Amino acid sequence: MSTVELAVSELFANCVKYTDSGRENGEVIRGLSMPGEDELRVFLSDCGGGGGVPRIPVERSEDEWDWAEGQRGLALVESLSTAWGHFRLAPWADLGTHVWATFPVEPGTAPLGLRPFVFTR
Repeated sequence: MSTVELAVSELFANCVKYTDSGRENGEVIRGLSMPGEDELRVFLSDCGGGGGVPRIPVERSEDEWDWAEGQRGLALVESLSTAWGHFRLAPWADLGTHVWATFPVEPGTAPLGLRPFVFTR
């Protein structure tokens, strides 16, 4: 599995686990963009309903991290990507969160003629 696939699968799993995207008729909007020749940006938007925002827990001791089975996905995304972030789709309501991560691309390796954005459902 490639670095990008692993990071996107972690972000997708969070959308499904922590928001209404994981319920019946829930959805996750996924997309890709290449803001430059040497960078790939992936992004996912969930349906909201989870009440929280993505964060890496910082209140655990080293021993607690060693024993923890969950909440390591964002730490993994942070270590695999060059940058990541998020924002609420509607800051005044819990209508969804948009999460993105960027990855390096060797210049000249991306196919020519790509559309600037690609969305999937």
